[in-house]
Amino acid sequence: MKKMPRKLVWTLGIILGVVLVVVVGLRLFFPAEKVRDMAVNMASEKLGREISVGDVGLSFAGGLGVQLAQVEIANPPGFSGEPMLFAENIDLKLQLSPLVRGEFQVNRLVIERPRVRLVKRADGTDNFTFEMQGKSETPGGGSKSDGQSGQAEVAVSFDRLEIHDGSLVFSDEVTGQQVDLAGLKLMSGLTNPRPGVFRSSGQLQVDSLLVAGEKPLPALGAELDYDLSFDADRQVVELTQGDLQINGLPLSFTGNLTTLPDSLRAVGEVRIENIALTDLFAFLTPEQMVPLEPFTIAGEVSLKADLDFDQIRAEPLAYEGQIKVAGLRASSRDIQGELRVQEIRVDFRADELKVASEGGAFADQPLDLTLTVVDFEDPKVDGAVSGSIDLAFVKPFLPPEQKGDLAGLCNLEATFSGRTENVEEMDYSGSVIFQDVSYRDPALPDALEKLNGSVSFDPGSVTVEKLDAVFGAGDLSLTGKLVDHLPYFLPEEKDNRDALPKPSFTFEVRSRRIDIDKLFPAATPGAAPSTAQVAALSDTIGAEPIPDMLCQGTISADTLIYSKVAFTGVSGKIRLKDRILETYAVTANVYGGRARGKVAIDLNNLNDPGYSGLFEANGIEADNFITRFAEFGGGVLFGEAGLSGSFSAKGRDPDRIKSTMTMESKASLTSGKVVTGDFVDSSLGSLAARLGGKLDKEQALKDLTTLIKVENGRVGLDQFKTKLGSFGDLSLGGSYGFDGDLDYKGSLLLSKDQTARLYASGGLVGTVAGMFGDKSERLRLPLTVGGTTTSPTMGLDFTEFSNNIKSQISNQVKDDLKNEVSKKLKGLFGK
Repeated sequence: MKKMPRKLVWTLGIILGVVLVVVVGLRLFFPAEKVRDMAVNMASEKLGREISVGDVGLSFAGGLGVQLAQVEIANPPGFSGEPMLFAENIDLKLQLSPLVRGEFQVNRLVIERPRVRLVKRADGTDNFTFEMQGKSETPGGGSKSDGQSGQAEVAVSFDRLEIHDGSLVFSDEVTGQQVDLAGLKLMSGLTNPRPGVFRSSGQLQVDSLLVAGEKPLPALGAELDYDLSFDADRQVVELTQGDLQINGLPLSFTGNLTTLPDSLRAVGEVRIENIALTDLFAFLTPEQMVPLEPFTIAGEVSLKADLDFDQIRAEPLAYEGQIKVAGLRASSRDIQGELRVQEIRVDFRADELKVASEGGAFADQPLDLTLTVVDFEDPKVDGAVSGSIDLAFVKPFLPPEQKGDLAGLCNLEATFSGRTENVEEMDYSGSVIFQDVSYRDPALPDALEKLNGSVSFDPGSVTVEKLDAVFGAGDLSLTGKLVDHLPYFLPEEKDNRDALPKPSFTFEVRSRRIDIDKLFPAATPGAAPSTAQVAALSDTIGAEPIPDMLCQGTISADTLIYSKVAFTGVSGKIRLKDRILETYAVTANVYGGRARGKVAIDLNNLNDPGYSGLFEANGIEADNFITRFAEFGGGVLFGEAGLSGSFSAKGRDPDRIKSTMTMESKASLTSGKVVTGDFVDSSLGSLAARLGGKLDKEQALKDLTTLIKVENGRVGLDQFKTKLGSFGDLSLGGSYGFDGDLDYKGSLLLSKDQTARLYASGGLVGTVAGMFGDKSERLRLPLTVGGTTTSPTMGLDFTEFSNNIKSQISNQVKDDLKNEVSKKLKGLFGK
């Protein structure tokens, strides 16, 4: 019993002695400074870089422990600034006994506050490519190091691998991007369950990942839990667990990677399960968030994607998967209504994308979409859209200059297919149905109060099945067909745009009542829009006020108001070519008669349109016509008038139109009469009294003809001739100005009866006239009309009559009688 303790003590003593010798020997022959220098020199030689270590600490308690302080790996020559790597401290603990067997069993490897700076310059050089020494190519294309042939199988395991508070900066001068990674933490372990097989699991955390450049990203935080294995013989890395959170967004991925001598192969799967859409906003910059500020969005998104990478394939990366958005709800503070979609599915693979929605609705109106896109380099699309849209919700998306109120319902059914690069060659078809559409804008001449109808379309045409519109100005019913529409509306930069056919529209318009003056003021002389309307049209129309297209159609209306004249029973044809609008073969009832004619309106410049036309009318009421178109003469002249002539003008406001208007017209009147007024009574009334009667309020007119001419702001009469009741023949010429002044001159050729009456008017003058006057000649009395249109005057000049009497008696009576007659004539006629 006493021998056992002695043997034990002896054995322990021997072991302690051996340990003491080993420790003392290492301390004597390999001091820390020597170990540091040997390690630094060896590493510098292998990496081809200058390496420095501030201090080295060795320990053998529980294994070989090495502590390196202030470790630095320098940049290669030509790179300045901070070193490629700097670590404040590296703590390594190896078990001694496995080293004898060629195994590395690390109890711990802890790296404190490493700072890594990687730079790729514009010329393609970088500071993280090492010129490794001591390697040579093997005949098999591999490499051998330090004289060893083949690949030595080394067993390595880590109980604990840690990185604390690491940082990394990567600058790429080629792309202009910089990646800043801060707060790097790693907790990991590595085991060697069997020769050539390694397994690692742990957690990697990054507090901040910031990508700056042309398209910067917001700061991201990431955390990864992983479990992977590596088979050195098969050169396969298999990831059995990869749970990643980026800014709180969780996703998982699994897969494997195989490295072969000449290629790399990887397959994997990525999943995201039921992530709130709002969580995705964490990946947007503040600038990218600005357009989303008015919107409220809710819903969940899921992702499943399979990845397949094979370096030897012509297209190395293949992928496919599906994104699902469930319970989507979106609204805007600027739009009344909410978009709801039960589910949106996006199936994708390399060069193909399919989108489909189910249970979609906007503002409680159905809305669904399917879309397929293939060949992303030259995209070809196939899709269909159907649904109803309350047009009130479209207003926020209209151009800013269109500030009117839009309302009504639009039902759309459409399919489309083709390459987006050649829109003119795409195949599409569909229909649009309008229900109770209205649009009101103070800048427009009139409001669209109601629009109902349907339009169908395909690549060759747009067919207006029927559109019924109600305006404040009346109503319109339109049917028609537009062909060759799409190519011409392509962007201006299309090389062949000028060679394409112009759009052509054939149509038929029917109306119960329509006021052209109000609905189309630019097409009506003098019906000028307001200043606000002119400004709005100028802002929106631009250099080309209307499309350069061809239009041909017919129009009929029960009542049409144009230039403040009501036409009934209207029928005619309309043509638009080279932006000149023509109405021709027009017939209508107006002022109790029948009119026909044509008008051309040059709309190349809506701010200064030009007008020209021909007209002919028969049996129209003269007074109504004069009252409408003349500023003077209303309520005077009555009868059935006939007119024929031409006119032209330019402008939109009345002053411009009046200054440019020209017109030549022949006019005639049958069954006419003159209703005398105060200014007529003052002249013709006094004449009638001298003739021994009185002037009737109505004087019959016979065979009235005249030429009417407008130019230089004046309306002129030429060759105005008529028989004025029993008075005689009236002729008149002259003009009135648009400013209101009157300047007419003519004569009244008294009939023989009236001439005789004047000569037999009694008294001394009548006696003398009866004695010496030539009663066989009809007397002509000069006539003038002056003053203004609001205060006209008429006068008869008896000078010729007086001079005639004087000359006839000058040689036949004595001087005292001659003087007496002259006094009487002067008193009678004021001459």
